[in-house]
Amino acid sequence: MAKAKVNYDEFMSAVAPEHQGFADNLHNSMLEQGCSAKIELKPSGYFISYTHIQTKKKTVNLLFRKKGMITRIYGENIGHYQTFMDSLPPEMVEAIEKAPVCKRLINPDDCWSKCTMGYDFTIRSEHFQRCKYHCFEFVASLDSNPYVLEFVKNEVLARNAQ
Repeated sequence: MAKAKVNYDEFMSAVAPEHQGFADNLHNSMLEQGCSAKIELKPSGYFISYTHIQTKKKTVNLLFRKKGMITRIYGENIGHYQTFMDSLPPEMVEAIEKAPVCKRLINPDDCWSKCTMGYDFTIRSEHFQRCKYHCFEFVASLDSNPYVLEFVKNEVLARNAQ
């Protein structure tokens, strides 16, 4: 199936009722901060990517998997909000622990040559080297959604300061 453009209301119709407020808050926040939104229907389901206006890089995606709605954050500036990272709840830290190790950080020849390196960071003194594309993927939950919103806010503020 080819990628098809869809509108925001179509996307929201696929979001579980308990997560619609979260998805709407994230969407409005990203647009208010000048990010552009691209909404598509992919074979795995609806997908929204938000691109930062200054850096022209993806900041966050909302997508669907068998587990439910997933938020994928591109936390390129996590060093600027270390205190927040140390405050993440256990379920989010566990998701980060399960993410694959970034092969390029260990040996730059072990991954696709055009792959940008992942993230090298600490949370509560635990060292992580994780793949950029899977590191900060969180299944929507009532407990983690407020942290996801704060995480994205911190990332956008750090990008704006560049």
